[in-house]
Amino acid sequence: MRGVAYGICVAFAVLLSFSLYVAARTYDGTVEEDYYRRSLSYFKDRQGAEAGNPAGPLVSSINGERVLLDISPKPVRAMRELVFTVDLPWGSLPGRPWIELGMTTMTMPPNRVDLSGGEGGRYRGKGILVRCPCGMRSWTASVHVPGKGKALFPFDAAD
Repeated sequence: MRGVAYGICVAFAVLLSFSLYVAARTYDGTVEEDYYRRSLSYFKDRQGAEAGNPAGPLVSSINGERVLLDISPKPVRAMRELVFTVDLPWGSLPGRPWIELGMTTMTMPPNRVDLSGGEGGRYRGKGILVRCPCGMRSWTASVHVPGKGKALFPFDAAD
């Protein structure tokens, strides 16, 4: 019985030593002690660098063609009716474009703004940004254009 217990202890020690050796040799520095704080700062820095200026029209492109998105009234605020105006370079489309609103760093329920009009490539629709209980204000408006693709517009709400 002592021999079996001794064998189990030796096997455990060998496996533990091997595991530590492999861990030390393959460490790539991706594990952070304060993962939560570092990830929050990463996303805040990233959002600030990507966010558009909501004081004027936002600019993006689809297949090299310039697409403009204007949101009014300014400043853009949560929980208020907003008017979304999209200027597209194409005359006729196989369907009506729409906007999908989402937060930059979290999954949200669908928030779709249907656009109408189309005279001269200008489409309008009304929608609302919900207020995030955690205080995040970074949004992305994805303008979907049938037959062409989509354009992404990151922006920050004032509150």
